Amino acid sequence: MDSIWPRYSVQIDEEGYPHFDGLRVNDGPLLKTLLDGIRRRNPALPASALVTTCEDEVCWVDAFDAPWVARAVEKRADGGWDWIMPGEVRRAVDVNRLEVDAWHRIHAWIGDEKIPAVLSRAAQAAFLHSVENLKSLALRPFRAAREPVNGASFWSEAYRTKQDGWELGRPTALLEAHVAIIKTLLPAGDVVWVPGAGRGHEVHWAEQQGWRVTGLDFAPEAERGFREIYPASRAAYLTDDAFATLAKAPGTVAGVLEHTFFCALDPERRKAWLESVWQALKPGGIYFGVFYLKAAPGGPPFGLTGWELREQTKDHFDILAWERAFERPVAEPAGSSRAGQELFAILRKR
Repeated sequence: MDSIWPRYSVQIDEEGYPHFDGLRVNDGPLLKTLLDGIRRRNPALPASALVTTCEDEVCWVDAFDAPWVARAVEKRADGGWDWIMPGEVRRAVDVNRLEVDAWHRIHAWIGDEKIPAVLSRAAQAAFLHSVENLKSLALRPFRAAREPVNGASFWSEAYRTKQDGWELGRPTALLEAHVAIIKTLLPAGDVVWVPGAGRGHEVHWAEQQGWRVTGLDFAPEAERGFREIYPASRAAYLTDDAFATLAKAPGTVAGVLEHTFFCALDPERRKAWLESVWQALKPGGIYFGVFYLKAAPGGPPFGLTGWELREQTKDHFDILAWERAFERPVAEPAGSSRAGQELFAILRKR
């Protein structure tokens, strides 16, 4: 693991080109160095953030989509395939383990560290044209849930067995860092709901801002934890399914506070969840908080990129704030991989 906390980040756009010092790097040794050096910050944590090396210093990788976007493909003499990224960065890809997303884009997890990669539209067309037998491509669903996360029993068991790696023991510091702008959009007295509230640290924080707060979680252990930690709280807390609860109050909620709830959902339900939030919010209401941009397979928590979040929200929401967080966390569970993979966003109902 890199022992020094990275001070800088390298942005990679949705076409797979890095931006360094505000300029897009299109060619030359720097392009190859930045993309060729992408790796896990902590190889011992398979879901840890991605970093690279720039000017002899370790930097965060802030990829809007997959950090490796193949611009071309090439079949090798041995029958295998190389995906070729900008800067002629080549990586061998196992075509027997490809995945396809909801937008029909083909993805791969490359190498021992499972670095995410995606084909550009042109590269994908060339790849599919060159595959001798398309039926031999057993494309698996991208972000497929392999755990029964849609019911209360999975999460109740997680609480009982202390498999609660999301627990910070306090509200996320990113809320306090952005509280001023949030309060300009949510005056005191507004109705705010917190889905997947867990032990209710964000519920308590929101209550302190003067809002009328309701926490939602369908694991009874979560509400019990909240009442034990915050016995003086007057916030409502419902042990119920968040989808069903939001459906009961269309157009009445001023704000829905997100704290890594989206990443816990079965990815196939994400679109339905965003529609539920949109329906529950009053005109101009906001969906705000912290999204986990996990750049690794498996889950929960399930992966997410800025590209995916934009595509899933663009029909119903306007972006008011969108900021990757790379600050050293105030509190983080041992073994957590959240550092460098959080996005603070404010989305306003259109």
